[in-house]
Amino acid sequence: MNKNYLITAVATIFIMAIFFWRDHSPTTNSSAETEIEVDVEAKAKLDTQKKSDEVIRNQLTESQNLKENANQLAAANPEAMVETQRAFAIHLKQLGQCFGLQMNVDQDQIEPQFSNLATALSPALGDVLLKLDDWTQFDVQLPDGSQKRVRTEVEYLENNTPTTRLQLYKLNEQGMPELQKIEDDLATNPDDGFLNGLRQEGKMVSDEKGLRAYFSEGEELVVVEKNGKIQSYSLSKGERSFSCSETDSPSSRCQCL
Repeated sequence: MNKNYLITAVATIFIMAIFFWRDHSPTTNSSAETEIEVDVEAKAKLDTQKKSDEVIRNQLTESQNLKENANQLAAANPEAMVETQRAFAIHLKQLGQCFGLQMNVDQDQIEPQFSNLATALSPALGDVLLKLDDWTQFDVQLPDGSQKRVRTEVEYLENNTPTTRLQLYKLNEQGMPELQKIEDDLATNPDDGFLNGLRQEGKMVSDEKGLRAYFSEGEELVVVEKNGKIQSYSLSKGERSFSCSETDSPSSRCQCL
């Protein structure tokens, strides 16, 4: 009797242990899985926040980086910067002589910027009545060392509604642009958010744009800017024109036709 009782008791304890393990083991696994899910979600939120912070930092420092690069070049060769500004002032006086205009040039050194050019022309031509962007182009160096070129061109149709066309290029090892495929809905009238996203993909190498300005008597001023400075410009008035190139360097050249 005692032997049978002992066997029955042992079997009962064994069965109870099995049910106890079944009842508690899934809960433990579920708890562990929940902890893993929470950890993954927290990590994802942290990664998202880090990326968001990085985008904000890039957006705040993009223009500053270009400015600092220009300042570094000027600091490395301050004489060249001074000569560039002197040449720009001299050419503005030559522009006035070419057209017989009264120019606002009262300094020997003038920074080659659009605002300074417009100010110099204002006594003779007045304020700019219309300013149109023709194209933009910027090169970005990606984290892997490769470079991308982003170019937009603006078309002005008969109803004066501008249409912007976007083109993407990859610069090969020789620095030659290779056209990349882009979806049609992104290639026409891309929004500023998308373009800013392309700017933030890497380090800005160069930033250029072309524009036109018109004055009250129909005079047309065509300007190309690079990194915030005028690289070339031309003014047409009547049958005469005055044009300059490399105005962001001491080797600028101009001609009156």
